[in-house]
Amino acid sequence: NGHRIRLRTVMAITYAAHALGLSVPFAGAELDVVYSFTRFRRAGLDAATTSWAMAVSWICSTSGLALLLLAGAIVGSEGASVAGFAGAAVYLLPAIGVLLALRFPRVRAVLRSVLAWLAGLSKRVFGKPADGGAGVDGFLDEVSSTRLSVPGYARVFGCALANWFAREIGR
Repeated sequence: NGHRIRLRTVMAITYAAHALGLSVPFAGAELDVVYSFTRFRRAGLDAATTSWAMAVSWICSTSGLALLLLAGAIVGSEGASVAGFAGAAVYLLPAIGVLLALRFPRVRAVLRSVLAWLAGLSKRVFGKPADGGAGVDGFLDEVSSTRLSVPGYARVFGCALANWFAREIGR
């Protein structure tokens, strides 16, 4: 959105959110996402940019894990190979779905209707969002117009891969 945020700030938010996610039983992952979102918003990023950044982070993280699962499947036994390939597919399919939804109008139309329905349901149950999901179209337009350079995506993917690799070695 034109606002620049320092890598140091991003890393501080990410590590704090991850620590919260690992420390709180039962709601850690949800707390991680909520904390990250609110802190990035306070740092000056708009909702679409923050959501896209978190989606890219999730895609890169799950793709990094899938890559490690594939590597383990290739090196491992027959049973480990089947489990590794199945695990990689489970992690990659949602990421591919998100990317397709942002690239292709038909998939995006389905995503738009699902999000509008969920926003309407949330409005009926919780009274939020106040507009009942009327901003879904603008939000999706803003998210889909956000671009990152190939080296930028590579850097994010490399950090995610290094994170998974370090986590597995530390076990």
